[in-house]
Amino acid sequence: MPAKTLRQLLDEHWGKCFGALCGLIIGLAVLFFGFLRTVFLLFCIALGIYLGHYFDRFEDLKNPFRRLWPDDK
Repeated sequence: MPAKTLRQLLDEHWGKCFGALCGLIIGLAVLFFGFLRTVFLLFCIALGIYLGHYFDRFEDLKNPFRRLWPDDK
């Protein structure tokens, strides 16, 4: 497939190509690891994305820990 055609395909159908790639990766994970391990892996990835987003919003990493363990003595 010429590079121009591949570039046009990605430009016009980026979401579909990304979805197909994600489906392929998840399908291979199910085949190699099994269904429950794959679900656990996806849960861990989602949790990591959530925590990363949280820390990006509140740039201070100590803030969540200060709420759990205040410095009151």
